[in-house]
Amino acid sequence: MEVLSIGCHAKNRAGVKKDDTVVIWGSGKVGLCILEGVRTVTEGKIFMVDILEERLAVGPKYYKNVIPINALKENPVERIKKETDGKGVDVAFEAVGHAHEFEGGINPVRGCIQSIVGGGTVCVLGLGNDPAPIVFKELIWKEAKIVSSRVSHGEFAEVIEHLKHGRLKPDMLISRKMHGSEAQKAFEILEEDPAHNIKILLDFRE
Repeated sequence: MEVLSIGCHAKNRAGVKKDDTVVIWGSGKVGLCILEGVRTVTEGKIFMVDILEERLAVGPKYYKNVIPINALKENPVERIKKETDGKGVDVAFEAVGHAHEFEGGINPVRGCIQSIVGGGTVCVLGLGNDPAPIVFKELIWKEAKIVSSRVSHGEFAEVIEHLKHGRLKPDMLISRKMHGSEAQKAFEILEEDPAHNIKILLDFRE
């Protein structure tokens, strides 16, 4: 409930509308929850950007019209512009937090700004401590807006309703199941192998 509400809150903060196209920078648990929230509103193209192939493979398994982009292999902004006839997306989400710098790479927040159409929206969720380089001319020239989103604010009821009607897919977030007695081991697995593990479901039944 809690983690899915984060995605719905971000979707609401960004004002995603029917038929909007979207990019989500970051395919971890928060990015995938945003994907789930956005899909309750729009069937438009959704681009998922990450540097881990394993995480990029998750979204397209559960939803149609999801386009994975590995930022290590191609320029996300160029690919998005190509796939949208040069226009860009209506809404861009940054859900990376601590970005890994690499040669030729672009900071996720700035990548979001460059990816949107004129009048588009950037929604930032990442809680990294490093400053994000923003060229405000790129934002101003498009008369775009940038908003932030943190946790949730009353979306539990919305999530319950979506779950009731099968519009959310919580199984997408569960990489494996372990007994509650193995909680410590589960946390170690998440830390040691984040590429293959999004969330681990602990079962406390005997």
